[in-house]
Amino acid sequence: MLNEPTGSCVACGLHEPHRNNYFAGKFLTERDFTLQADYHRSQLFLHNSLLHGTGTVCGLKLIQHPSENCRRDFVVLEPGMALDCCGRQISVPERTLIRITDLLQADPDLAATLDGTRHLVLGLEACDVGIEPVPAILPGCGAEGQDTDYGYIAERYRPVLWAVDPAQLSADPGPQTAQLNWRHSTTLGEQTPRALFANEPEGYLQLAADTRAGSSHLYLQDALTGDLSALLEGPASLSDTAALREARLLLAAGSGWEREGEDNSNGVGFWRADSVRTDTTLAGLLPLHAPLSRLAVSPVSGVLCVLELLGADSARLASYAPDKLLDWLAGGGDPGDAPAPIGVLDFDHGFGDGSTAAGRGAGMISFSHDGRFLALAAPGAEGQQRCYLVDVSMLNSGTLTQADAIAAAVPAGTDAVAFDWSLDDGFLYLLSAHSAGADPTLLLHRYARIGEGTGLERRGRGAQLAGTPRDLRISPTESHAFVLLADPGGITRLTVVELDTVRDIDPDTPVQLGLSDSAIRFDADGRSLALTGNGSRLYVSAGDADAELPPDRGLVAVIDIREDDCGIHLTRQLDSCPSCAGGTSGCGCDCGSAAPDPGNAVILGHLPNYVAADRPVMADADTALEGQVPIDNLAYRTLVPSAATLREIVQCMLRRGIDVGPPGPRGDPGRDGLPGKDGKDGKDGKDGKNGKDGKDGTDGKDGTDGKDGQDGQAVRSNAIIAASWVHAEEYSNPNGAPFRDIIHELGVALVFEKPVLSRPLLVELKAERNMIAYLQRSVPVGQGDAFVWANISRIQALPLAPDPEVQGTQVIKWDVDEGADLTPGIALRAQDVGFTPGETLRVEFYADFLATEEGIAVASAHLAGQLPTGGGGPGGTFRSWFTVPNED
Repeated sequence: MLNEPTGSCVACGLHEPHRNNYFAGKFLTERDFTLQADYHRSQLFLHNSLLHGTGTVCGLKLIQHPSENCRRDFVVLEPGMALDCCGRQISVPERTLIRITDLLQADPDLAATLDGTRHLVLGLEACDVGIEPVPAILPGCGAEGQDTDYGYIAERYRPVLWAVDPAQLSADPGPQTAQLNWRHSTTLGEQTPRALFANEPEGYLQLAADTRAGSSHLYLQDALTGDLSALLEGPASLSDTAALREARLLLAAGSGWEREGEDNSNGVGFWRADSVRTDTTLAGLLPLHAPLSRLAVSPVSGVLCVLELLGADSARLASYAPDKLLDWLAGGGDPGDAPAPIGVLDFDHGFGDGSTAAGRGAGMISFSHDGRFLALAAPGAEGQQRCYLVDVSMLNSGTLTQADAIAAAVPAGTDAVAFDWSLDDGFLYLLSAHSAGADPTLLLHRYARIGEGTGLERRGRGAQLAGTPRDLRISPTESHAFVLLADPGGITRLTVVELDTVRDIDPDTPVQLGLSDSAIRFDADGRSLALTGNGSRLYVSAGDADAELPPDRGLVAVIDIREDDCGIHLTRQLDSCPSCAGGTSGCGCDCGSAAPDPGNAVILGHLPNYVAADRPVMADADTALEGQVPIDNLAYRTLVPSAATLREIVQCMLRRGIDVGPPGPRGDPGRDGLPGKDGKDGKDGKDGKNGKDGKDGTDGKDGTDGKDGQDGQAVRSNAIIAASWVHAEEYSNPNGAPFRDIIHELGVALVFEKPVLSRPLLVELKAERNMIAYLQRSVPVGQGDAFVWANISRIQALPLAPDPEVQGTQVIKWDVDEGADLTPGIALRAQDVGFTPGETLRVEFYADFLATEEGIAVASAHLAGQLPTGGGGPGGTFRSWFTVPNED
């Protein structure tokens, strides 16, 4: 519409621009000058809307009124600037009152809808106003019946209120729902799948299956094509399969192994992946007590955890050191010589049988990605806790009890089915069965690790679906959950759950969901899921749907996942240009009008579940009391960051080291290569021994080489033998030196068993960029106890001077030497950095990049693997933390 006070109307969005064409002698009228101004305004608006977007540029924060007596009627708008959907600039030059009560009284229809079921949304609308009237020289050119017109136009604003159902409000929609596409299937005649494992380093899908004839097979299928790569004969029955990836060993747990003198042995069978295509002989059999067992291998240390289901009233969790397993297999792998577990935890209840999640191969046992914790789920019992979060270091040390491992935040009696971790291990997702009325339902909840990681706290409202749960996997982006279930009719379904709904905290009750659009139906009984590391492929196992008959067939389906990433925001630009939701008019509003257009308004914030009849107190969100309405500035407000703000964000990310991710996993040939070199030196050493026996001078020299070879074999890795702090305790130096002096002058130190080459440290020191070792501090995320580790900038990784003084496993005296070729360790020095007493600091060290002159990398495990931050072999990532002391 034509705004009468302004005399012009600028088109909103895409339009054909017209500009003046000046020439000598052209007669100019009011229209020409108005067109000239409108041309430049429209081009500015178009630039703003399409290149910058809509929302708040700076300021415009809604706050409570400074007087408590006025908080029922007013909120205060801070100065700032915004861009509306047409690209118009809305400037608020000074603090302004928004008269909520007066605006609602002027719009009784709006007030009537605010009964607590809707949010009251506050917006800002551009509003042009004519000012400074002047005489109209030519009669009839002013407004009708007036002999004056406005000399100037003030570009003002006005507040806008409207009510919206919470379900209709949303922030940036983000990526679309993941799409599931059935690629192909493998049918197993007269067999039932028991377990799946995606062995990506070897390129295998490991499938354990039992046959009707009383035997079992371990299928190794090509992960891409589904072709059979190898078929391994198993025992009478299999219950799980896994892999020690770096050692290139394939594992399968089962019962009925052929063992000399015994007809029905329980245990874990080992095969060597490098020769399994041609040699299917067992490399070893680790004896167990139970016929039904589940396996889990730490992705960091390689520790093998075996959950033995001994019966309805007992179970045992045992951990095995990978080095001891490798030594045992190197000696022949005889069951009688098998290593004893390094840690055992006994339970006073069972974890299910062949008909439950334990027997179906579901994710009821799951390692965190950092290897520190193991989540365990068992069928619920009234009044008893059956979910556990096992601290693996305590398990290995023999100090863990069943009570210590209880995941306290999970309600007792929860019928847990499967766990899965977020990629950063900060959250644990739980799928459980739930009874609600006549039909079965399932619940999906998210729990945050709190404290030192040993506690859990439920975060988000969760989701509820109709049916019986089977298994769960979380996408690496933590945007979707893949849920395998049996619907109320008993039909197996694979569906996608968007995790934004699970994480939502408003309201607190679980959201009721149906099946996703791309949900897949299986005419079989769903058993378990396996997801590839990049989240692009999902494997589904299923058995015969008729549980009363012997298995007729099994099924393994390969499902491709198309999960849109953040690049979707770029591809969306091909669809259309942004436009206003409420219309296409770019004209300024008539500030006297009582009919605002929310579609053209910039959202400032909202008042959740506002009840107009109650006139509730409107308070800042961080100080609002019960019964008051919090002012929410962020949930639905769109921000338009300036180029300077974006630059500051990127620079902050670079300072924190986000541009440098941790090194990728080392290839298996690298792991095998180090022992191979030692082996060659060892052969020279044997020649040397012969030389000594012969008293031959030349051979004697060879013998010296042989001794070097023996030393090479003896030192399989270069261990971290000492640190200048005690893990997870307050920093304390036996010499009494203050922490602030040590950290600024000498730093915190690590000492290795053998000296390493300093060149990698010196190169990065010269480049002023530290990428080998980091000092990190914990930074809170959101509300509650959630946190992330952030790299501290200006940290230098320096070589140690020779002969540091070590007392037990603690370095108590050391110095740095920036010119050393060889160093016994490293120090992390923090110059010009302040620390707060009581805050937690973490050292993260990528051991792969420092090696001895013989090429032996530092082992990431600290003090023979007492901390769950490394596997004891060459390379890997070391992590340990301590707290800053109070030295006032």
